[in-house]
Amino acid sequence: MAERLPTTAAQAGIWAGQRLDPTNPAYVAAEYVLLRGPLEPAAFEVALRRTVAEAPALHARFPDQDTQVIEPAGDWPLPRLRRAALADAEAWMRADLATPVDPGTGPLFGHALIDLGADTHLWYHRIHHIGADGYAFAML
Repeated sequence: MAERLPTTAAQAGIWAGQRLDPTNPAYVAAEYVLLRGPLEPAAFEVALRRTVAEAPALHARFPDQDTQVIEPAGDWPLPRLRRAALADAEAWMRADLATPVDPGTGPLFGHALIDLGADTHLWYHRIHHIGADGYAFAML
């Protein structure tokens, strides 16, 4: 069941700023984490989905400047790029980061698991700033 809450002052400001230029991805942050060594992708996905489910801010949406709606995490895509070259992976991540995120409809986040071969993976994640600040982003 969805929970309706008031936005914080910071969230209201970000919401208004995004509405001034809805196609501008300036409020979206992303990074990738280099994972070296054996990785079981299915176990990684289970852990990641659980993390998202336990972080309500990641599955919030902001239909207006004064309201945030926290919904159950639901299902979301986890792209997996297999045996990608680093340059191709970086191009894919740049394209994803350049895609606008609508805080009114969400989701506010995106993830991908990129296999570079030789027991080397990248975990890419992005979050709209309305749902997470730098501290929360680092905690994830």
